[in-house]
Amino acid sequence: MDSGGTTIVILSNKTILKKIKEQELIIEPLKQSQLQSASIDLRIGNHFLTIEIFHTSFFTGQTSCL
Repeated sequence: MDSGGTTIVILSNKTILKKIKEQELIIEPLKQSQLQSASIDLRIGNHFLTIEIFHTSFFTGQTSCL
């Protein structure tokens, strides 16, 4: 359970496929390559943004109290 008292469930790929077959879960379009061991890789579009890795950390280690 999480801190809110909700039970967290992780589905296996076999269970995901079963739920898709039984139409309890609908993902369209779905390619076999998107199915992982306990997840599905979702596609939200044909374009994406990549961010270059910065060599300078943005974390200063300082905290502030407001």
